[in-house]
Parts: sequence; structure tokens; C-alpha cells
Amino acid sequence: MNRFQEILKTIVTLFCLFLASEVGASPVSEFLDRLEIQNPSSLEQALLSLPPRMLSRFSLVYRSSSMQTASYEKPRAILYSNRADFVVGMTGMHRSLADRSMEMMQFNQANQSFELFSLEFPLKRDRQGRIVRPEKNPAVCLSCHGANPMPIWGSYLNWEGVYGSREDRIDGSRGPHDLAEGRHLVKFLRSRHQIEPYRILKPVDGSKYSPYCDNDDACNTNLAPNLYLGTMFTRWSARRTAHIVSQSTHFRRYATLFIYLLVSNQMQISNAQHEILWKNLADDFGDQNVAAARTLIPGEAVVAGHLYYLLGNLSPANTYLTEKPGSTLSTSDGFTNPRELVAYELVKKLKFRQSYQDLWEVFSVKDFANRFYPPEVQRQMKMEPFLIRADGISKSLRMKSGGSFQQRFRTLIIHDYGLDQQ
Repeated sequence: MNRFQEILKTIVTLFCLFLASEVGASPVSEFLDRLEIQNPSSLEQALLSLPPRMLSRFSLVYRSSSMQTASYEKPRAILYSNRADFVVGMTGMHRSLADRSMEMMQFNQANQSFELFSLEFPLKRDRQGRIVRPEKNPAVCLSCHGANPMPIWGSYLNWEGVYGSREDRIDGSRGPHDLAEGRHLVKFLRSRHQIEPYRILKPVDGSKYSPYCDNDDACNTNLAPNLYLGTMFTRWSARRTAHIVSQSTHFRRYATLFIYLLVSNQMQISNAQHEILWKNLADDFGDQNVAAARTLIPGEAVVAGHLYYLLGNLSPANTYLTEKPGSTLSTSDGFTNPRELVAYELVKKLKFRQSYQDLWEVFSVKDFANRFYPPEVQRQMKMEPFLIRADGISKSLRMKSGGSFQQRFRTLIIHDYGLDQQ
């Protein structure tokens, strides 16, 4: 390639980058376009093409269940964008092909889904000299993340195998495990400046254990990467789940019931009324599908899990943020349960109906939740206030209309599904 061709290629690539920014191209596409210009020869050089803030926003995994290997001395680094809609995994180990690769995940806003990629180094190029674009959602990734992939991350307050595994803190106050973890982290932080590719990371100020906090006062979104990742993954997962469910031809018919069950868990109606609901569901979804839903989640009462399955073919294992069985999923941004966040996303889709307009006014009340997010993240996401806790919903609706949340929606459901005809 002569000098003129190189200049022309750079101009074309820059023009593509401009167009991409105008139409809202995906983070992965934008990153790969930058690599075309900068032509890195190593994984470390490629990391320098990431948005600069990502080199300061990361967590460190010393016991990895991914294809990339990790250890206390050379942990797997999880770098993330401000909104955590673009995440990169890399390691300093050299045991496998995956260790020489950059694993990437993005949340595609257009189709409300997570997408996975693996970029191998040194970079491969086609006959025109362009970087060969990595396959989207390769089978090796889907084997763990699922056919419709989701992030795999722990839950507040514990992230097993990750530095800062107890509340993102390294202060030695949580027993021998915490002390040992702290010793290993200090050793890594002292040596990382000589280890490729960790030496290019730029931990934020504010803690001697950065990116983790060393005391209660230091803990904020910049020094709580595990909590921040979990919170943002849960947000994106809720959007994914709401999108899947809303595509069902029966969604609008069962939206009221589903949202009620998401927030209240179980409807207080008679067994006879539950049987009417089961009959309605069988008429719409078929006896075989209803039987499968009841096998998946046994019980006489219709609960949210049944509608997850019937509306979106979603089981408890692929509905929310994926994590180890037995752990309790919760976040610190105003939600006691991700079901409330899914309900919030669904109500956004249904504001046209008067009953949902009333509910939306309550959901839109500003809550302490947004204090969890840095101002720049709120601006970037054009964030609407998050749904407040279920007890807050009940209280607010009671003040607004003179009737409780449960009473209002119970009346709607009894009318909409013919439960008053028993």
C-alpha cells in the first residue's frame, strides 16, 4: 500500500467514524473503526484505543470462569464504559488462545439485546487490509451466556472470585478471606506497572486500593466497580427482558396482570379465580404451554414467573442478571428486586392507557436512586427517574387516589380477565 492509499484509507475511515457517531453506531463498531486508524500491534496497544475513561473504570477477577484465565498475580480485568453498555475483558495470562484475545460485550440499544465478541491478537486482516470483524455471539460464548446472551456477574453484597468481593471494600474487617484478598491486591497493585497489559490502567484517586474503596467514606461509584457493574447490568437486563416480553402477541392483554405480579409477587384472589386465569391462559397460549409453565413453577396461583415463560419463553435462569444459584439479587439504586425494574420498563411502553398514566406519574417521582449514578452518566443516558420501592408505590398511589396500589390493580384485573363472572 503506497502513501496515497494510506491517506485515502484514513480519510474514508474517519468519514465512517463521523457517520457512525451521527447514526449512533454501536460501541464495538466504533472501537473497531478506531483500530483501523491506529493499527495496534498488540492487545495492550489496542486497549489505548478505548475511550480513555475505560482505563480507569475496571474490576479485577482473580478466579475466572470465562475462557480467559486469571490468578491473584494476573487477574482478568473487566473494563467498562460510563454506562457499562460496552465492556471489555482482558488478562495478562498466556495459557490459551482466549488469553491473547479481547473479549467484548455491548448492549445493543436498537434491538435491546446483549452481544458478545472475541477479538484475537495479533489482528487478522482481509485482502483489502481491513481488520476482520469478529463474529457476533460465537457459539463458545453462548455456551455459558445463553442463546439470548446475558452478562454473568455476582450480586450485592458478594462477588466471589473478584477483588473487593465483600462490598467493594479492602479493609481487612471481614475476616481471613478479606485479609488474604487485600494482601494479594496490594502485591498486584505494586507490580502491575511492569506487567503488560495492566501497566496502562489508570486507577482513580481516592483509595490506596483503587479501584476499590478502603473505608466507608471512600465508597462511591468510582470506587465500587462490582456494585456499579451489577447495577448497570441489571438495568440493561431489565430492558432486554421487557423487550422480549412485549413482543408477544398476547402482551397487551396480559400486561396489567403481569405488572401487578411483578411488583406484588402474588395476587390475593380466590382459588376459583386463579382457575379462571389458568383457563384464559390456556385459551391464548395452549394447554401444552400452560402445562410447561406450571411444571417450571409449581403451584396453584398464577405468578410472574408463569407469564415470563408464556410471554417470552423466559425461565428464572435467563430472566435477570445471571449469577450463581442461591444468591440474592438486589441493587443499591432504589430497587429491592429487579422485577420492579422490569415493571418500570413495561409501564413505559403502556403510558397511553389512563390507568398506566396514573401509575407512570408515581413511577416518575424522583427517588434517591439517581444519586447512585454520576451526573455525566445521568446526562448520557437521558435517565428518567427509577421506579421507587413497592411500598413507596403503594403509599404514593394511596395518597394520590384514595385507594391502595393493590386495590386499584386488583379491581382492574378482576374486570379485565372476567374474574367477576365466577
